Amino acid sequence: MGLEMKSINRKILQVGGSWAVTIDKKIAKRQGYELGEEVDVEIKKIKEVEQIGN
Repeated sequence: MGLEMKSINRKILQVGGSWAVTIDKKIAKRQGYELGEEVDVEIKKIKEVEQIGN
């Protein structure tokens, strides 16, 4: 495939057993991504935040 990967900063909104990836429609179209495709996702912490909830 060899598609260019672009870094996009996002906040974690939910912690659970499974997760989904939402990307901007323009980026998806430009990169050739289609709904339902499997993709590799890499995450890294870029900012410390106070713990919310439990």
